[in-house]
Amino acid sequence: MPRSRIPLVSLLLSLAALFVMAACQPVMPETELSDSQTSEMPAADETSDMAPAALMVSESDDLGAFLVDGAGMTLYMFMRDEPGVSNCYDACAERWPPLLANGDVTLADGLDSAMVGTTERTDGTIQVTYNGWPLYYWYEDAAPGDTLGQTVGDVWFVLSPAGDVVGYVPPDLTVASTDELGDFLADGKGLTLYVFLRDEPGVSNCYDDCEVRWPPLVVDGEPKLADGVDEAMVGTTERTDGTIQVTYDGWPLYYWYEDAAPGETLGQAVGDVWFVITPSGEVVQ
Repeated sequence: MPRSRIPLVSLLLSLAALFVMAACQPVMPETELSDSQTSEMPAADETSDMAPAALMVSESDDLGAFLVDGAGMTLYMFMRDEPGVSNCYDACAERWPPLLANGDVTLADGLDSAMVGTTERTDGTIQVTYNGWPLYYWYEDAAPGDTLGQTVGDVWFVLSPAGDVVGYVPPDLTVASTDELGDFLADGKGLTLYVFLRDEPGVSNCYDDCEVRWPPLVVDGEPKLADGVDEAMVGTTERTDGTIQVTYDGWPLYYWYEDAAPGETLGQAVGDVWFVITPSGEVVQ
């Protein structure tokens, strides 16, 4: 009798099944990184420290020349900071990350090395300052040349190479203070403002020689106010020459010609008719 071929057929079918199962197994991806990926990874013996900060200058038609970092990203200052002191932390610092020094700061041509400094933040990192202003990024700036942080909240501005705040318009009225007088009104530069007891509500009686020594606080439009000034007390009055003088609680406001610097109050009590006025509208006599 001829030999049975069933075992051979069974063997061939088993081999075919194994081949199909192997072909259906998922192929695992290669774990080797591409050249571009590898170049982005630090070498095993390198630290993760960032490169030292660099300051450069960019320019736009709207803003003129202003500070940027070494990659061309715009840098900003915060009007609520103090000289050499940052007041931007927590949620503020998430939106306005500080420019950290990470070593000696390098400068491009046209920048004044005497204006460059640093300040230590509360977490121990060292932030770069320029003309005393701590420097920051704005989280929505995505590319060099973006200036989306300019004038945000009317407290964030770019800085010029000369250290000037670009685009900032100081308020017409702010609050100053001395130990002797307490809080009183001043202009945006900190120069003291006074009232004249011989004025009438909303009417100035200081002209000619009086006006030379007591120049009025005048504005071109609506007065701009700083925090602490009561908007309900602010008004204006038209002078005889057509200029618009600012009033507070009905009192026209003036400078004293001998006050040369912020904080000076040499006009206080002159003639016993000139006095500073508080943010609450009280005449300090």
